[in-house]
Amino acid sequence: MEGFIQAVEAFSAWLWGIPMMAVLVVTGVFLSFRLRFFQVKYIGYIIKQTLGKIFSKEELGEGTISPFQALTSALASTLGAGNIAGVSVAIYYGGPGAVFWMWVVAMMGMATKFTEPRCSGISSTSVWP
Repeated sequence: MEGFIQAVEAFSAWLWGIPMMAVLVVTGVFLSFRLRFFQVKYIGYIIKQTLGKIFSKEELGEGTISPFQALTSALASTLGAGNIAGVSVAIYYGGPGAVFWMWVVAMMGMATKFTEPRCSGISSTSVWP
């Protein structure tokens, strides 16, 4: 049993290293090309829709949440203490160049983050009419 546990730990350490990082980056690049780099093309619209509506004084209907509440709940579920600590450790070990590469990978991650809920919405409407 001890050998099996060590084998699983070794495989997990290998899988969650370079292979997973490569799969995530390649997927982000593929989706960015496939979606024609919407995260760059529509950056003004994205900022206007997220940050611009936070300060609007529109009257909300019953049972709805404000754009600020939607933004903070989305950020809270996406970000966490691990990400904040990870960025500081990356800057410490990688220097200022780490910030550039985090931005590059984040741009590719935007395509993945956009595609995931879009695909789930498509599949939920086709499965549950």
